[in-house]
Amino acid sequence: MLVALYARTSATTPDVPGVEQVLAELSAQAARRGWEVVLECADESPWPEGPRKGLRRLREAVQAGAIQAVLVRTLSDLAHSLRHLTDLGHLLAAQDVALISIEDRLDTTDPAGALRWRDWLEISLRLDRSLRSEAAKLARQRTPGERWGRPAAAINPLELLTWWEGRGGRRPLSLRELARKLNVSETTIRKRLQALREAGQVDDHARAQALLARGGLPKGGRPRKVPLKSQIERNSVL
Repeated sequence: MLVALYARTSATTPDVPGVEQVLAELSAQAARRGWEVVLECADESPWPEGPRKGLRRLREAVQAGAIQAVLVRTLSDLAHSLRHLTDLGHLLAAQDVALISIEDRLDTTDPAGALRWRDWLEISLRLDRSLRSEAAKLARQRTPGERWGRPAAAINPLELLTWWEGRGGRRPLSLRELARKLNVSETTIRKRLQALREAGQVDDHARAQALLARGGLPKGGRPRKVPLKSQIERNSVL
């Protein structure tokens, strides 16, 4: 059987074998099975989705019908994502090319292995189509002009205003303190306050009075510290 070997590694370290070592191990595996190695391809890149000239050569050989099987150490070397692996698997099936992955114990030259691989490909294809369909439905339901991205942070307006204005005798918090307390960014706090201010719900005068009563906020938004001497004098009076 005419076999192509493929190897990929992110780096050559004592713990990670280089592509030459992997190819040598695959070649020995093919020799033990009596297969003829007609093509050796390899890629060395720190990123799985990086450029892969070796994988491109492998795909071209598959499409040209020049090989009968592909031998790899693991499926993760062969593909950079689940969808990519599914597409590649269907290409191999269409060209009647077997796939052997040593560490994954997958061998489609064996009828049981071929059946297991075929079932996995069908399930993966249905899942991919279902996810694409759901994404398309969401896109059609999107409000015109709505931006994609993470959902807006959920903030209770009453809690925000309570801490910002110092309601109920509380100390008014700075933007930084509010962001830390509500677990959002300072930019988000600033935008929410602006929206509430435009709606006439922010009482900046009440905040100013509360800050004045407490001595204001020093630069940086942290509460002004009372000198130790003043604390001692206050405690002695009490």
